Amino acid sequence: MRPIFFMSSTFCKCAAFPNAAVRSGAVQMVSGSNVGTAYLRDGQIVHAETATEYGAAALFEMVSWGEIEFAYDRSVHAGVETIKKAWNALLIDALEEERRRALPAWRQQTA
Repeated sequence: MRPIFFMSSTFCKCAAFPNAAVRSGAVQMVSGSNVGTAYLRDGQIVHAETATEYGAAALFEMVSWGEIEFAYDRSVHAGVETIKKAWNALLIDALEEERRRALPAWRQQTA
């Protein structure tokens, strides 16, 4: 994959890289030993995976990584489609999940 640039931010800002709305391919994200990939089709996220999760759960995991480095490869495509939501709705869900996970354990169940 061809590196785009280093981003000192969360996955949310990564997903909004320039011209994402017209892109298809894969965005690989790395933070330390964590590696994940989000697959795009016509600007929509259609699949994501990490070592332990896939689909929306993988996106939620990537959001928690903090600083990431990412690269885009237009030649890689998802073999499956596990995500049907628009990317902006997914990112809102991911931020809400990150906020929920930051709560004390006793509050996570009611949040």
